[in-house]
Amino acid sequence: MAYVDNWVVGATEGLGQHSLTSYDNLMATLSWESGFETPLVRGAPYITFFFEGKTPSLTTIHAILSINGGMEDSATGELALRTKSASHN
Repeated sequence: MAYVDNWVVGATEGLGQHSLTSYDNLMATLSWESGFETPLVRGAPYITFFFEGKTPSLTTIHAILSINGGMEDSATGELALRTKSASHN
């Protein structure tokens, strides 16, 4: 089976080099020199991304059905995506 990029997160301006900035038995934090950071938590159903001065980019093979029901949370800028999974043969 070939590798499929289900979700690709980045920044339109590029991210630069990355490094593992902290870790323990349940979590690892990856940081990029551009200010992009993501904590990866074992067993977590969600992933959080932090962008500083970058334009987020998200691509997927899935159909995006809605983003916060069409509304961005103006207080936090957070977006919640609802998708329909693509079928794999």
